[in-house]
Amino acid sequence: MHLSIAHSGERSAALASATVPVAIDFERITDRTPFFEERAFTPEEREWLDSQALRGEAATRLWAAREVAAKLSGQGLQGRPRRWALSKTCGEILFICDIPVATRVIGHHVLAWHHGEGDLS
Repeated sequence: MHLSIAHSGERSAALASATVPVAIDFERITDRTPFFEERAFTPEEREWLDSQALRGEAATRLWAAREVAAKLSGQGLQGRPRRWALSKTCGEILFICDIPVATRVIGHHVLAWHHGEGDLS
């Protein structure tokens, strides 16, 4: 059995599978400080954020997707978030080190997940 749990404030999310590794993250949308962005995101990722209409939402999506990829690896971020770099995007799917992570805005939060199977919807 594979299980991943995430929470933000009083909200939580879980994802389980009997057959494949899964990972989930749930983050409140916030504007990130320039100091945080410089430490957490690569220069290329900051350029991508510059092109996004809703920078706070995009930064939260990127952070949550990064958390999912790191959880999926079994290693976590280990204090090195830029190690888990954005490799490409396809709509609401962000590829972190080529790992597809689906993201969705729910209210003032971002839900991000990978369930190890082809369709991430």
